[in-house]
Amino acid sequence: LQTLSLRKGVFHKMDKLVVRNAGVFEDELRKESVIHSYNEWKEASNFIGSLTVASDCCNEQSFSEVDYSHIQFLRELLIGNWSLRCVEELRLHGLERLEKVVIGNNCLCTRNGCFECMNCAQLKTIQIGYGSCGAWNRFAVMDCGVSEIRVGNECFVNCEIVSLVSTCVGVE
Repeated sequence: LQTLSLRKGVFHKMDKLVVRNAGVFEDELRKESVIHSYNEWKEASNFIGSLTVASDCCNEQSFSEVDYSHIQFLRELLIGNWSLRCVEELRLHGLERLEKVVIGNNCLCTRNGCFECMNCAQLKTIQIGYGSCGAWNRFAVMDCGVSEIRVGNECFVNCEIVSLVSTCVGVE
């Protein structure tokens, strides 16, 4: 086996995937995918380790809701400046390997939007740049291992609900 190419939708009904002695698969997980459009988003592999939305991209109306939960091996999500401007909801649920989320300046600019990150135990850093999520009204980080949240000026200025919840296991 020389290469492994997996497209979105492959193994989409599996609950668990166990791979042994799969160096090629490990190489695939180290790759970075850069997307510029909705079509590239639809074609992106579910098995990438790093996903970057290029600056000033993915501003089509088809990007109104973004859920990365199907990319189970995602370690980092990087969103460039002036991107995903039509997105109303950004959901990161159950991404066990996710360590870092960086959102550039002036992204995610719709009204009444929602940033929701849940059950991402390895997540350590969330950074949101100047003017991003400015008119969003909900920010929730629940049951994640976050040690640092950096939010720039003019972000979440209309926020009505902030939820920062962590379950402490083994504490009596």
